[in-house]
Amino acid sequence: MQINFAELVNQAQNGDRGACSKLYQLTFKSSYYLALRVTGNESSAAHSVEASYKKAFSSIATLKNPENFEMWIKHISAVNSIELLKQKKQLVFDEAANLPSDIIEDGYEFLPKGLEKSANAGKVINKIIDSLPVCQKVVTLLHYFN
Repeated sequence: MQINFAELVNQAQNGDRGACSKLYQLTFKSSYYLALRVTGNESSAAHSVEASYKKAFSSIATLKNPENFEMWIKHISAVNSIELLKQKKQLVFDEAANLPSDIIEDGYEFLPKGLEKSANAGKVINKIIDSLPVCQKVVTLLHYFN
């Protein structure tokens, strides 16, 4: 079933809290996954995602292309995650190995097309991505896990 983000965003822009809730439900898991991969720990990811949705819903009227909401919230989440790391001066991602196993194992839906059926692909890809410098890591996550 194709999700009509444009319609939901238009409703949210008109003050429909139910539409905001639906947008959150549809995009939370992927936004949290992205934040978790960037920050490397659950607490930082949760703070990043919370700040991301606050920012998104407080400025949703400025979104010019409502159909792009999903990518917009991921972008906000990535930027917030990086800023959070800068504030904490933690530009090291060695905590990524301690990510909850259910998030990583259930992350197959975020893998690039064609790799989601490979049993070991998620772990291998995550290990490679974790070895990248910060900027390359974020760009890779935004591109391939969108």
